[in-house]
Amino acid sequence: MGDSPRKRSEWTKSLSPAVPILGREHNKVDVLWYVGDYASYHPSAIESTIAFSKILHALGVDYGILGSMESSDGDSQRLAGERGLFEMLAEKNGQVFNRYQFKEIVTTDPHAYNAFKNEYPKLGISFPVRHYTQFLAGYLADITLMLKKEINALVSFHDPCYLGRVNQIYERPRLLIKAIPGVQLVEMSHNRSNSLCCGGGGGGMWLDGYSWDIAETRSSEWRIQEIVPAKPIQDIVTVFGSSNKVSKKNGNGKSAKPIPKQRILAVACPYEKPRFQDALKIVPGAANLVIMDIAELLAFSMGL
Repeated sequence: MGDSPRKRSEWTKSLSPAVPILGREHNKVDVLWYVGDYASYHPSAIESTIAFSKILHALGVDYGILGSMESSDGDSQRLAGERGLFEMLAEKNGQVFNRYQFKEIVTTDPHAYNAFKNEYPKLGISFPVRHYTQFLAGYLADITLMLKKEINALVSFHDPCYLGRVNQIYERPRLLIKAIPGVQLVEMSHNRSNSLCCGGGGGGMWLDGYSWDIAETRSSEWRIQEIVPAKPIQDIVTVFGSSNKVSKKNGNGKSAKPIPKQRILAVACPYEKPRFQDALKIVPGAANLVIMDIAELLAFSMGL
């Protein structure tokens, strides 16, 4: 990302309670949270990172991060053809992981999740790992009791490639979304195993999104174009209430004017939020669409 490893945990400095950093205070936790590159450095992704940290504190999870000792998971390097660099990073991460005692790794990055789950074991480096949506789904009963604020919105979920098609994790993210009061989950035409790519995987995050002699539209723009026109007639609210049903009369006996619900595209990968936010600037009619990580939606509803 071009920044010093010493700045990898800079996002934690303003938070209270403090985010535990392994090696500074203790070396034994239940959960080692592997934050990842984009989630540590990119401003849009950091918003989601902070939200997840607040949820962990609210749930009372015994966790810690590696801070400056964390290195890239190497997945982008592997897919860009730098196999040697990937193996070097995997070995380095394995050595760091072995310094601490923990029950499992939880990561906010599906690319890291896939690398730790499917690629590292080929090198003899194996640790229990879950994506954060899998982890939080295990706390769904507790989280549901904490969800106080209503989010009156139509929410569509973009399945990350490495979470969905590669590792078949489809339902847990949706369970978290559907638990939020006021939310109506609306599937896009391409979803689950038929989902579209945001364009960031396979090293694409570090490349130009398109070439004029190949394509005029970025993958992220195709995805935004798919959600913008999707507005079922029944998915409207009135200025006089939050019900999905249209109120035919207001207090004066006059017809109430229906207004569209807020549209939200929910994501669960740190690559996706900045990519889709850029696409909003280009796709006609997308200006009012909001991109939020599932962790942000949960944290908002929990009042964190």
